[in-house]
Amino acid sequence: MRRVVVVAVVAGTIVASAGVLFVLYVRGAFEPSLGSQLLKVERAAEPGWYLGPSFAGLKLTDVEPAAGERVATFGYGECHRVGTKWNPFSDTSCGFPLLVETWRVEGDTVGRYYVPTLANGTCARLMLHGVPTVLGTTGVVLFTGDEVVALVGPPDLVGAAAVALRRPGGSRAAALPPPTTGARSALASCAAARNAFTPLSARIRQLRRTSRLPLVTAGPWFRDAQLIGADEDGGTVSLDYESCGAHADFNTCDDRLSIVVGPAQPQLVTSDLRGADCERFSLAGAPGVIWHKRIDAGDEAGIYVFSDHALVAAADQLVLESVDMRFVRLAAKALKPADAETLPAPAYNAARLLALCARTTTV
Repeated sequence: MRRVVVVAVVAGTIVASAGVLFVLYVRGAFEPSLGSQLLKVERAAEPGWYLGPSFAGLKLTDVEPAAGERVATFGYGECHRVGTKWNPFSDTSCGFPLLVETWRVEGDTVGRYYVPTLANGTCARLMLHGVPTVLGTTGVVLFTGDEVVALVGPPDLVGAAAVALRRPGGSRAAALPPPTTGARSALASCAAARNAFTPLSARIRQLRRTSRLPLVTAGPWFRDAQLIGADEDGGTVSLDYESCGAHADFNTCDDRLSIVVGPAQPQLVTSDLRGADCERFSLAGAPGVIWHKRIDAGDEAGIYVFSDHALVAAADQLVLESVDMRFVRLAAKALKPADAETLPAPAYNAARLLALCARTTTV
């Protein structure tokens, strides 16, 4: 009997210890501190570039030292997390409001990998902080010495950060040395950038006036993704939400949500809604639908909102297995007019399109 009691006590102690260790792990007790990571970067032969302990009200919250061609990455502001460390089997992601990445260019030739493009596939160049720079959909890339520095975030925040760069450990902005790589020849075919750092709020108001479309957003953030892009191409406006994590590849964010507003396309909607399972909802007075159906190519779903002579499309997904409808429903719930309290009713027969659904419920 005594042996059973001893075994039970030992087992209980092991379980309790494992629980304590797990709690400490979740709370980051075993991760290097921010200060130790920053000191490691400061003492490195190549410390990279950053913006100091805080910038524009955003504190430095993450430091990733060198790894391969990456010199250092700095995350500013509290990351917006999806998932939780408390569930070791769940997928987690974390998007920062602003990232500063320094990477080393091997050799004297700048590959296309370091030259981001705009939504239409072209590149745009400018001079920032005295060095050649290229504008991309998620921010800018500056070429200095044998390094490239990416600033990833909303345009107005990125524009201000570009002139505030300094070396880790430095107390003020420092001059960036000219590139020793072939940066200028790599950017020779890029057009001059225009209105590179117009705030997104002003850009959306301007797009609303020029396009005359009923623009819709999901707010400044949707889960772990920040609204970074607002562009018009061919009469269609796209608002893009990107999750920019500290461990991503150079100047790369994960596309989370695109909201596309353009002229109504009855043929496209007919193809998608015919035979679909639909959930109707109303967005600021305009009819909307969450649709979902199986096709030969896999499982597809999305959101439509019908307003004026336009069509709002969001959360379009086509996967081989099964669409996560929780994500689609969350996106529909997050939608709201960009600059008005109500949306105009559709100027076309949206009810006839909605009647194509095989099964319909109301949210």
